[in-house]
Amino acid sequence: MTALGITSHAEPIMHVDATPDAGYPLRILRAYLENCERVGWSGTNELLVAELNAACRKRAELLRGAIGTLEQAHCAATEKGGEHGG
Repeated sequence: MTALGITSHAEPIMHVDATPDAGYPLRILRAYLENCERVGWSGTNELLVAELNAACRKRAELLRGAIGTLEQAHCAATEKGGEHGG
């Protein structure tokens, strides 16, 4: 628990396949999304915990949107004979 009376339940992202292909950006975003969805805050400062958890949910929402956009672009490029990777 920190001096602010809160604890993060996040774990560091240990590995993302860094193969330099078209799927690399998606793998990075998915790793961050997975981490964000596992994160939770707890502690005695209820207002701060609520704000931190809300911010984490917002980050996850933004990441899901970015992933969806990149997946669509990646599929379109793949269908046109673009670079493969996932």
